[in-house]
Amino acid sequence: DALHLMGLLSLQAGQFDHAVEWIARALKQNPKPEYLYSLGTALRQQGRFDGALMAFDKAVQLQPDKAELWVGLGRVLGDLKRPADALLSFQHALKLNPRHWDAAQESGAALGVLERPAEALVYFRLCLQWQPNHAATLTSLTRCLLGLKRFEEAHGENERAYARDPGNV
Repeated sequence: DALHLMGLLSLQAGQFDHAVEWIARALKQNPKPEYLYSLGTALRQQGRFDGALMAFDKAVQLQPDKAELWVGLGRVLGDLKRPADALLSFQHALKLNPRHWDAAQESGAALGVLERPAEALVYFRLCLQWQPNHAATLTSLTRCLLGLKRFEEAHGENERAYARDPGNV
């Protein structure tokens, strides 16, 4: 646990090489899913997406009932330009935890990349039920509405987003 903690501290400090080293040492002693999640996160920060994919994949194999691990896997699949696979991971996380905000947000984003704005809209509205004033979600919702040519609604949601984050031009 101390080795993993050193890795987390390095990760928080943006010292990703050190984070990978510390976490890899922790994994040699005890291959816990949360250690693999941390390793995947550090590798992802370095842009080493294939290695991150292997770490997250192993983590979900060891603990398939933990939603956060599936979200991590989905994010790296998105980085690898595999939005359909990423969406499946996020949706699985939502099956495990139907109130997982990040999984819902990421599902909407993946559907946006897949150019399925009507489906993405459902996830962004769900996120807004849980965090009604989240500016980035309001902006994503606006994009979906524009894609659906619902301009009046898009304008209203964009106004709300701007009110929450006026510095975001």
